[in-house]
Parts: sequence; C-alpha cells; structure tokens
Amino acid sequence: ALTHRTLSSRRESITTPLTTVDECVKTRDALAKALYSRNFLRLIELINKAIHTEMRELSMGVLDIYGFEIFKHNSFEQLCINY
Repeated sequence: ALTHRTLSSRRESITTPLTTVDECVKTRDALAKALYSRNFLRLIELINKAIHTEMRELSMGVLDIYGFEIFKHNSFEQLCINY
C-alpha cells in the first residue's frame, strides 16, 4: 500500500517498507497523480459520449492546454481554462 514497496519478477515478489518521509511523500504523490489521471480520462470519455453527434456541424471539441501539470499548485481557474 502506501507504506511498502513491492518489486515483482516472474518468479517472486519482494516487499520492503518505505523508510524515509521522502519515499512516503513520493508514493502518496504518485497515487494522487494516478487517481487524477484516471478520473480525468473517465470524465473526458463521459463528455465525449454526451456531446457525440452524427451531424458534424453540431459537434464540439475540447482542448486540453498543456503546462498546468508543471505548476506546484494548480487553481480552479486553471482547470476552467481548459473548458
């Protein structure tokens, strides 16, 4: 989970505890990024299904602006710019 690291090969798995605060912080951050990414992709999938139309003149596109991922702290306004 968040307090152990598991390395797996074809034959075995080795689980070791995370021993430093930095390791735990990096694990927490990786989990948060993975959850955000999956939720974002699911949201886009649902939006695409909701706005899908066979009539091209009625279609709408959504543009994702690169760059916000590199800020230390993102704000709600930055999220709204994408939509």
